Amino acid sequence: MADVEMPPAELARYHRHFAAGLWETIRPVPGARRHQWGPPGRAVLVTSGFPASEANLLVVGDGDGDLGAIFDWAVETLGPRTPWRLIFTGADPAGIGRVASARGLAPGATEPGMVLDPIPRSDPPPASLDLRVVSTEGELDGWRRAWCRSFRIPASVSRLLYGRIPRPDPAGEGETRLVVGYEADRPVVCSAAFVSDGIVGISSVGTVPSARRRGYGAAATVRAAAEGAALGGRSAFLLASPMGYPVYAKLGFRTFHQYPSWRVPMGLIQGLRALWRVHRLLGAARSAG
Repeated sequence: MADVEMPPAELARYHRHFAAGLWETIRPVPGARRHQWGPPGRAVLVTSGFPASEANLLVVGDGDGDLGAIFDWAVETLGPRTPWRLIFTGADPAGIGRVASARGLAPGATEPGMVLDPIPRSDPPPASLDLRVVSTEGELDGWRRAWCRSFRIPASVSRLLYGRIPRPDPAGEGETRLVVGYEADRPVVCSAAFVSDGIVGISSVGTVPSARRRGYGAAATVRAAAEGAALGGRSAFLLASPMGYPVYAKLGFRTFHQYPSWRVPMGLIQGLRALWRVHRLLGAARSAG
């Protein structure tokens, strides 16, 4: 249920920003591509060559056209052995849910999209937390360590997606800032801000288990929003996990849309292929960089 009602044009703007932010995350992977089906906003497919459902994403919105044709196009583009995830931005997910189930996709999480508009002046973080915008290789390494420990992600994946300090998108679509927080010189919290079209998309907000319940995640969220505002963002947007939702609501974020998802299950053989593919991609990334 939405706390904030948006006009259709404004809602579409947030959906476009969401799809652009997904591409910004996958863009550093060697061989990453973005594909468009139909008119803008109907279907965007982000492919990475990385065999994981979170790295191959199909974003589908409302519009005319056969949903089955969109699925066929996605599978043909990805190949039959690539796991992928579908996220729906439209108003009524029942139809696409039936098609997804018929194609063997399993229901995933439905995440609330939340907005903070306008972005308020930020309060200082807890005295025990030193928040920094990543600008050195050491801070980038600290951000990766906090991200991996917060979300239980292998270090190899963090090096693949965040191998370098973020640079502006060559296409001019947006800019990313990474925020890392230290407690006694130990990286304990992370967040990211992607700014485009006046919107600050906040993601990767995570706190290592030993440092939770101290307000660090909230502080990293506020800092990411402030950094985005400095780059021209007027409102902040994020998808909330069950753990993060009460934190964001307390900060003033309000739900405006629900984003349901489905994913292609990955079996044992696909998992082994994924590990091998990670090894090859990391090798290619090291050779290129």
